[in-house]
Amino acid sequence: MTVTLEAPAHLPLKAFFALLGAQKPRLALSDALRSLLKTNRSFLESRLAEGAPLYGINTGFGNSSSQKVSQEGLYDLQRNLTRYHGCGLGDLLSESECRAILLVRIVCLLQGKSGISDECADALLGLWNKGVTPCIPRLGSVGASGDLTPLSYVAAVLQGEREAYVDGARVDAARALEEAGLRPYTLKPKEGLALMNGTAVMTGLALLATQEARVFANVACECTGFLVEVLGGRVSPYRAALHAAKPHKGNLEAAARILAFVAADDARRDVEALALGTKSTGSGGAQETRLQDSYSLRCAPQVVGALYDALTFAESVLEVELNSVNDNPVVLHEEGVILNGGHFFGSHVALVCDALKPAVANVAGLLDRQLAILVDGRFSNGLPDNLVDVKTLGASASRHHGLKALQISMSAVTAEALKNTMPASVFSRPTECLNQDVVSLGTIAARDLLGVLSLATWAGALQVFALCQAAHVTPEKEFESRLVGPAREWLTTWRASCAPVTSDRALDRELTALRGALFERFL
Repeated sequence: MTVTLEAPAHLPLKAFFALLGAQKPRLALSDALRSLLKTNRSFLESRLAEGAPLYGINTGFGNSSSQKVSQEGLYDLQRNLTRYHGCGLGDLLSESECRAILLVRIVCLLQGKSGISDECADALLGLWNKGVTPCIPRLGSVGASGDLTPLSYVAAVLQGEREAYVDGARVDAARALEEAGLRPYTLKPKEGLALMNGTAVMTGLALLATQEARVFANVACECTGFLVEVLGGRVSPYRAALHAAKPHKGNLEAAARILAFVAADDARRDVEALALGTKSTGSGGAQETRLQDSYSLRCAPQVVGALYDALTFAESVLEVELNSVNDNPVVLHEEGVILNGGHFFGSHVALVCDALKPAVANVAGLLDRQLAILVDGRFSNGLPDNLVDVKTLGASASRHHGLKALQISMSAVTAEALKNTMPASVFSRPTECLNQDVVSLGTIAARDLLGVLSLATWAGALQVFALCQAAHVTPEKEFESRLVGPAREWLTTWRASCAPVTSDRALDRELTALRGALFERFL
C-alpha cells in the first residue's frame, strides 16, 4: 500500500496514526508536491546565487550568524552542523518513538516551504519506506531552536552516519542504507538546517502520548463503572440528564462510559438510598447506607472528563504543529522573500504536554482512592479486608494479607506520577551565547508526560487486577449474573489475565503482563 502526499502535505491525526500502524504503508510524493519543492528550492538557490545573506545557508548558526561562509564551504557547513550536534545523551528513544519522529519531520518538511530539494525528500521517504529508522538519544534538546541535537541523528543517518533501527536491531547507518538499497545523501545548502531546526521530536512524542492517555482514560472509566457495580454505588452521578446541566464534553463522555457498565435495573438504587438503612460489611460491621458516594466515585466524570477535554485541546494543537512549517528561515517564493522567524519554538507543544501531566496524574490519583475503598472492609459493601479470599482460606485467612501490598504499590506509583507534574516550560533558561535567551523545553515536557503516563498505566493495571479479585471474593451470589453486557465482557476479558489470589503469592510478573495487555500498543 502506498500513500501519496499532496501539496502541501497534510495528515489528519487519524491518518498519522494509521501510517504508524502495523501495515506500515509506503509514502510517495505527488507530482504537485514535487513541483512545489522544486519551485521553492529554485527560488532559494537563485537568492543564494545573488549573494544575499541567508541565515544558516551562507552564514554561521545561532550566535555565529555574523560569520560569512564562502561558496566553496556551503556543503561543509551543512555536514558540520549535523556532526557537531552529535552530542545527544542518555538512552535511545524506542524504535516506535523514533519512527513517529521521522514521520513528523517528513510531513513538516513537505509543507514545501523549508527549501529542501525533492532529492532530499526522496531520501527521507527512502528511510521511511525501507524501515531504516534513525536511533535518537533521549536527552539534549531545549526545544528551541527546535530539536536540533536529536534531529541531527535523522540528518546523520541520511548521510550514512551513526546508527539506525532496522526491525528492532541497532545497525550501523551506512550498513543499514546499503542493505536497504539506499545511498548516503549529500546535504545541499539549507538542508541540514531544515532537517534539524524543527519541533518533530517533541511533537512525535506528544502525539504518541495522547493516544496512550486516551486509552488510560477509557480504562479509568471502565474501572469506575465496574467498581460502582461491586460497591452497589449510586447511579445518579453518571446520568446524562445531570451532565446536561454542566455540559463539558469530557464529562459527558466519561459519564456515558461509566454508565454503560451499570446494570439497567440498578436505577432503583438511587431511590432506595433515601431510606438510609444499614447493611452488613463483613469484617467492618454495620455500615450506614449513604445518600451520596465518596468523591472518588461521584466525581469520576469530572476528573476523567477533564483529561478527555485536555486531550481534545492537545490533539487540535498537535495536529496544527504536525502540519506546519517549523524551521527557520522559511522560503516563500510567492512573496519573493525568505523570512527569518521563530517557528521552531515549541511553546504550544510544551503547553499541552504540561497541561496533560496533571490531568493524567489526577486520574491515577482517582484510581488510587478507589482502590483504597475497595480494600477497606469499612467501605467496600461487604468485601473482606484487602480482598482476602476468606471463602477459600477459612480458618487460615488471618495468615494471609491479599492485596495489602498491592495498595502500597498503587500509592507509590501515584505519588510519583503526581510529583512529576511540575511544568517544564516554566524553566526556560538562556543558552548558546544568549542567542537562545528563551527556550520552550517542549521536548522535556513531552518526555515528562510519557513518564507520568508510564506510572499511570501501572495504576490502571493494579486497579483492574483488584477489581477482578473483588469479583472473585464478593459474598453476593448473584453478582456476575446481574452484570450488564459491557461489564460482564470486561470481567471475562481481564479475568483471564488476573488469576484469583486464593492465598498470598508474588504478583509482580502477573501485574507486568496485565499492564502490557492493557496498553500493549504503547509499552
